[in-house]
Amino acid sequence: MKSASNPRVVGVIRPSLYLKQPLLLFRKKVLELWQQISPRRAKIAVCLLGALIAAVDVAVPANIDVANFYFVLIVLVGWTRSFKWLWISTIGFILLTFAGISLGAPPIDRELIWVDWLNRSMTALALAVLAVPIHLLLRAIMERERAERALQESHDLLEKRVEERTSALAVVIEELQKENAIRIQAEGELRESESSLRELSLELLRAQDEERRHLGQELHDGVGQSLAGLKLNLHLVDQGIPTAGESTRKYVAECRELADDALSQVRTLSHLMFPPLLQALGLKSTMPWYVRGFEERSGVQTKLEMPQNLGRLPEHLELTLFRILQESLTNIHRHSGSRYAHVRLEFIEGAVVLQIKDKGKGIQDAASGVGLRSMQERAKELRGKVEISSGPEGTTVRATLPFRYASAAAS
Repeated sequence: MKSASNPRVVGVIRPSLYLKQPLLLFRKKVLELWQQISPRRAKIAVCLLGALIAAVDVAVPANIDVANFYFVLIVLVGWTRSFKWLWISTIGFILLTFAGISLGAPPIDRELIWVDWLNRSMTALALAVLAVPIHLLLRAIMERERAERALQESHDLLEKRVEERTSALAVVIEELQKENAIRIQAEGELRESESSLRELSLELLRAQDEERRHLGQELHDGVGQSLAGLKLNLHLVDQGIPTAGESTRKYVAECRELADDALSQVRTLSHLMFPPLLQALGLKSTMPWYVRGFEERSGVQTKLEMPQNLGRLPEHLELTLFRILQESLTNIHRHSGSRYAHVRLEFIEGAVVLQIKDKGKGIQDAASGVGLRSMQERAKELRGKVEISSGPEGTTVRATLPFRYASAAAS
C-alpha cells in the first residue's frame, strides 16, 4: 500500500516544487532590478519610450495596433515609485491609443472599420486593467520599503544607543576599576598599618614583660637585699641598746616593723611583676600562689579549678595565661565590686582555655580598657582569642589559646 500511494503524493508535490523555485528566482531578479533602476531614470525612460511609440503609431497605418507596446511602459512606470505617475501615464497612454488610430495613416487596402476601433478600445481597457495590479504591487513594495527604512532607522537608533550606553558603561567601569584600585591600595596600606601597629604593640608587650622581669629582679636582688641588711642592722642595734634606753628601743622596734613591711611589699611587688615560680615551676605552682595572694590582698573570695597533674607548657604560653589571669583579677578588684571570683583552667580540643568569672556590676565598654586590649593582643600573638561577656549578673573573660599537646599537658 505504501509503494502504491507514494508515487501519487510525489506526483502532486513535484509540480509545485518545480514552479516555486522559478517564481522565487524571478522575484529575486525583479527586486534586484527594482533596486538598480532609480525613479528619475524610470521617468525619463517612460517619457522617451512613450514619445517613440506614439510617433511610430502615428506613422504606421491606423489598422496596425502599435499601442500594445504601452503595456511595457505601464510596467516600467512602476519603477517611478509614484502612484501619480502611474495613473497619469495610464490616462496618457489611453489617449495616445485613440490618437494613434485617429491621426495615423489610413490603411493601404481598405478603410477603417468598427473592428479597428474595437481593438483600440480593448487595448485602452487592458491598459487601465493592467494599471490596477501595478498599483497594488507598487503599494506593497513601497510599504515594504517604508517598513525596511523604519526598521533600519530603529536598528541605527538602537546601535547608536548601544554605542552610547557601551561608552558610558566603559567610562563607569574604568572609574570603578580606578576606585577599586584605590580601595585595594588603601586596604593594603591599612593592613600594613594594622600589622605594623600589632607588631609594635607586641613588641611593647614583650618589652614590658622584659622590663618587669628586670625590675622585679632588681627589686628582689637590690632593694630587697638592702632592706634585709637594714633589718639585720636594726636587730643588732636593738640588741646593743642598754636596758635604760627603753624609748630608743621602742623607736628601733618601729623601724624594724617598717623595714619588715617595706621588705614584704618589695618582695610581693617583685613577684607580681615577674614571679620566679612561673619560670621555675610553671602554672601548676604559680596560679595557686597568685590566687592565694590575691585573696589576702583584696579580700575577694576566689575559687581555682585546674588539672591536678598539669604539666609544663611553653614559656610564652604560660606567660600569656598568667598575664591574662593577673589583668582579669586586677579588674575584678578595682572595677567590678564583686566579692567572689571563679578561675578555671582546662584543655578542650587542642586548646588551653582560661576562664575568669565574677558576680560584679559588669563592664560598660569592653573595648575601652587598655588592659583588655593588651589581653587580646597577647592572645592574637598566639593565634588565640579573648572573649568578654558582661551583664548585670557579672563578667566572664574566656581566653582560648591553641596548643598542639593539650591532652599531654592535661595528663
